[in-house]
Amino acid sequence: MQRRSAAILIADIAGYSRMMEGAQTRTLTDLIALRRDVWIPAISAHGGRVANTAGDAILAEFAGAVAAVACALDLQAAMLRRNAELDEARRMLARIGLNVGEVLVGADGDVFGEDVNLAARLQGLADPGGICASDKLRESVVGHLVCDFEDLGPQPLKNITRPVRVWRVSPSIVVPEPPTRRVAWRLVGTGRGGVAVDLALDAATLRGLEGLIFGRQSRYCDLAWPDDSLSRRHARFRLDADGGLFVEDLDSTNGTHVEGRRLAAFDAAKLGPGMKIRLGEINVSVSDG
Repeated sequence: MQRRSAAILIADIAGYSRMMEGAQTRTLTDLIALRRDVWIPAISAHGGRVANTAGDAILAEFAGAVAAVACALDLQAAMLRRNAELDEARRMLARIGLNVGEVLVGADGDVFGEDVNLAARLQGLADPGGICASDKLRESVVGHLVCDFEDLGPQPLKNITRPVRVWRVSPSIVVPEPPTRRVAWRLVGTGRGGVAVDLALDAATLRGLEGLIFGRQSRYCDLAWPDDSLSRRHARFRLDADGGLFVEDLDSTNGTHVEGRRLAAFDAAKLGPGMKIRLGEINVSVSDG
């Protein structure tokens, strides 16, 4: 097994068993749509990776605590917007737990360890629609995010020997983007199984020396999407001096296609609004931000 430092986000749906008893097929269909349309795109947009799903729960790994907290806040805000359009019986509220520390990574990409278990216990403390974080995670993000932390004090947690200081993170606070961050372009389309894809390309990263690296695993790239048809580092997006958008294939296994033409390894093609790109088995159209 691999060891590495990571921030962990664990979410589940409050009252999911009760919802299943009343309307099993509808509830399961709604959960699948929620993962596809809200959870997975938000996790990917913040550079995270879905490590595991079980029942109504999802476990995501992030390289840093700031990204994990920002994703949790965005997830709760997105779910509130989604619920506003649904009948009351179909509204789902997530409880989210956040922690940071060392994790063990299995061959299948799942993560384990004491810090993962702590994130799960914190998730159980969160209110429906709420977020709970460890003291260690809060210390990692203070001064880097605009959000409220309410001190819940030391809390006894199951199978954890000593009480853990817990903080409630306000999901109603919108985390502003840094002044240098601006969505310059978007890639919108579908992945395997019809999963909706909406990827925002950050202007500051696109202009950087390395450009924006897109691929399957967040620890190898700037923007990740959990699809096995992608290589770990699949393609590079960058802006030229005039603001033109280019894509370059990074010797990917399943290729990068632009308007039906497969790019040679390390070959680049200029993109424009409406142009079609195929990255592995993900099909997207280019649109400006």
